[in-house]
Amino acid sequence: MTDLKSKISQLDRSQMLQKIQAFQEHLLQGWETGGKTDTPLKQPFDHIVFCGMGGSAIAGDFIRTLFHDKLTKPFFVNRQYAVPFFANTNTIAVISSYSGNTEESLSALRDAESKKCKIICLTSGGQLAGIAKEKSYPLFDLPGGYPPRAALGYNLGILLRIFHEAAIGDINQKCLEDGCASVKKYKDKWDDPDNPNTNPQTHPTHQTHPT
Repeated sequence: MTDLKSKISQLDRSQMLQKIQAFQEHLLQGWETGGKTDTPLKQPFDHIVFCGMGGSAIAGDFIRTLFHDKLTKPFFVNRQYAVPFFANTNTIAVISSYSGNTEESLSALRDAESKKCKIICLTSGGQLAGIAKEKSYPLFDLPGGYPPRAALGYNLGILLRIFHEAAIGDINQKCLEDGCASVKKYKDKWDDPDNPNTNPQTHPTHQTHPT
């Protein structure tokens, strides 16, 4: 197993495996971050448009898929330069860009502003952070140094928390903590060097037998 871990370390220069294994920790940290800033979700609104691209949009897909029967307000994932035509003063526009410089997300922000949407920003910095601070938009800081897709746990945790605070879905901290505990249990099991199912070098299907 030591040889296998050494090979993974050599090939996985960006430590993506470690980032994936820490998903449940990121999720809980995102939940905490999501409770530190007030949002317009506590005001009357009709629907939510989540704007993002690539890895920054994945959290929106998770929310839409996992909680489609629990959210009490319509939720849309938008991967366009503009927000949907129906967006207006009763729309919450969540602008998600890990770098803060994604062209499509910044364009969607400008369009959301022109339609007087209520704005929420999720980013690790860049232009989006600057605009949010300048215009006093609710800003949720993501930690830097990650590929956008590896920051999914933080993004998702923040969204779950702000939806919980706004009471627009059957989402609560205990369910999140129980789910994370289950993920950690299986992560620890599959990360066990004595578990042959986790090591392709010792897995029975990879063994050669004399004929």
